[in-house]
Amino acid sequence: MSGANRPSGPATRKSLELADQIERDELKSHLMDAQNSVEDDEDEDDETDSDRTLSR
Repeated sequence: MSGANRPSGPATRKSLELADQIERDELKSHLMDAQNSVEDDEDEDDETDSDRTLSR
């Protein structure tokens, strides 16, 4: 875990758990965005494949 966003000083267990939860949420969000991007790319590929088939 990156320490760049963590405050200096002693960290309590609750603050560490909160920081971990925030990081998990961010990673999950980025993963979902990446999956959606891949699905969008696959949809575009499907459309171009069907266009090629129709023109033959």
